[in-house]
Amino acid sequence: MLAALLPWATACRGSSGSPFDADVTGILESPDTFEILALDPMPHELSPSEGEIFHGYRVLGQIELSSAGERRQLLEAIYRGIHESEGMAAACFNPRHGIHAVRAQDTVDLVICFECLSMQVYGPSGRDSVLTHSSVEPSVSAIYRSNGLKIAPH
Repeated sequence: MLAALLPWATACRGSSGSPFDADVTGILESPDTFEILALDPMPHELSPSEGEIFHGYRVLGQIELSSAGERRQLLEAIYRGIHESEGMAAACFNPRHGIHAVRAQDTVDLVICFECLSMQVYGPSGRDSVLTHSSVEPSVSAIYRSNGLKIAPH
């Protein structure tokens, strides 16, 4: 496994234990809308097909997560995964989970690959790579499944 190290990936940078900067954290924690997306892990350009595309990956299903309690539970799992990262990631990127949060004119998108231990964060300041840990994947996937989304198999 090829490893990558991002020293800031496990540093606490935002409020509420969030590892993200204040702009990203604010949008994620106080959104106007918050959607979760189940993604096809095959990059769209390698497997072109019909349907909505989210940062290069076909959307298999999506739903607005309107419950503040479920959003909090999901974000706590995401934050915990980042804090538990051991500083390694695989060279692949096969994301199965996406988050799209909007507040006013600003958006934050997370494209998450627990298999590869990394995520792409698209926020007001641009794009960042953040490392995560696979230990939180069952908790995250459970929220997706409880909202009727099917996660692509490994």
